[in-house]
Amino acid sequence: MRCVTSVRKESRPLRLLSRDPLLQRLLRRRPKSFRGLPRPSSPNPHRPLSVEPLAPSRYKVQFTATAELRDKLERLRALLRQDVPDGDLGTIIERAVTEKLERLEARRFAITNRPRKELSQTDVSPSSRHIPAAVRRAVCERDGHRCRYVDDSGRRCSERDHLAYHHLRPFGLGGDHDPKNIRMMCLTHNAYLAEHDYGRQAMGRYRHRARGASQTVGSAAPYSPPTVPRASSRGA
Repeated sequence: MRCVTSVRKESRPLRLLSRDPLLQRLLRRRPKSFRGLPRPSSPNPHRPLSVEPLAPSRYKVQFTATAELRDKLERLRALLRQDVPDGDLGTIIERAVTEKLERLEARRFAITNRPRKELSQTDVSPSSRHIPAAVRRAVCERDGHRCRYVDDSGRRCSERDHLAYHHLRPFGLGGDHDPKNIRMMCLTHNAYLAEHDYGRQAMGRYRHRARGASQTVGSAAPYSPPTVPRASSRGA
């Protein structure tokens, strides 16, 4: 089955990140470019997808679907017939994707229309490694759901996969959970900066232990930097 539908593109403003004074601390210890940093590898490569622009805010998206997906789309079309009388496949897919996206982003980035606490009501002290929901939400929205890494040429990393919350001043060295101290980073740049914070040998030992634990339980262990003594202050 070949599915063809159109989608609308919404632009999102992005402020100049290179003027952020806290981000300058990262600039002094970055490589000259992305060439020395491999892109994160994905266990499931993306299947070919045909995207053709039709207008500034509309695209033609074409892909090959399985018989199971075709049946699911027909069932979904029937269930949504009252809300989508013409049964437009593009509208149906957009609604389904939006609903799934809201659930995933609420789970991963705490994005919700009805937050329990606002950022001003949140304790950002480093009492535990857990990053409060209001902080995760604010950082993700500020960074535009993208890696925040910027090289010396002013190019920002475009990676959206495998995002993690990176502390400019590490939690293990006294860093708190203030949004000013946290950036969204992809897997590669998060690991790269962790080597600067904790040392290559310490991170190597952690990865060795993580691989052993993964082989033992049969699944990948979650990322957690090595435990180091807490410090009251750290130079920029």
